[in-house]
Amino acid sequence: MNRGSRRLDVFRGQGWLVVGTRVVDTGREALRIEKATLDRIMGTGPDRIPPYLGRKELPSGWQETFCVAHTTGAEALAIVRSVDRVPAADHAERR
Repeated sequence: MNRGSRRLDVFRGQGWLVVGTRVVDTGREALRIEKATLDRIMGTGPDRIPPYLGRKELPSGWQETFCVAHTTGAEALAIVRSVDRVPAADHAERR
């Protein structure tokens, strides 16, 4: 998440649970980490798993979704850490 972004606030308002964050200074750095993480989770090329949600369910960001049966939040955080090599801020939110 780049500094100053309100994107997670929007998702929280829609009932999403945030399992961790990594704040970076620029959108460019956030995109680099996001792309590398999603490539590790979803794969690349013809073997890439399809997004879990569609455009109708999530107009912005649907291509970045995956099922927790494939990769859990904890596993995704571990991948972010390995891609970025900087600890992500872990936290649990209760609903």
